[in-house]
Amino acid sequence: MSTANAGARPSPRVRIARFMAGRTDEQLAKVERGLPRAILVRGIAAGLGRKFDPSQAGDIDAILELRLLHVDDDGYDSIEIAIADRECRIRQRPAADPHATMTLSLADLLRLATGAVAPQPLTLDGRVTFTGDVYLAMRFSSLFRSPTHPL
Repeated sequence: MSTANAGARPSPRVRIARFMAGRTDEQLAKVERGLPRAILVRGIAAGLGRKFDPSQAGDIDAILELRLLHVDDDGYDSIEIAIADRECRIRQRPAADPHATMTLSLADLLRLATGAVAPQPLTLDGRVTFTGDVYLAMRFSSLFRSPTHPL
């Protein structure tokens, strides 16, 4: 490390990623229980819209439903992600006829979004599941700009 960067404070993205990586599922569940879930889900939906990378969409014309599992029951919140003509439309609702669904906990989605974890380990551990067009679902993370592994 150069002396110029020796005292530099990590960027907010790196600090958030470190925070996420250092927390257990139970610790993140307490955070989720402490905040109105609707606010968290709305923030995630808005963040996805800002992170969409049209250059990665190619000729995709599909609808993906993102299902965020509840901590305390068997329910989930849905986010519809419609991609066509290199544009992305995100709605906080279940998709009528999705080409693929991706189901995971809110904590794991936040870990993915901050770069605290890569998608492959979560998939291999069964913490992220896919139905429908698995190829489309696997491409999901490449359609949205995300930090490279900052840790």
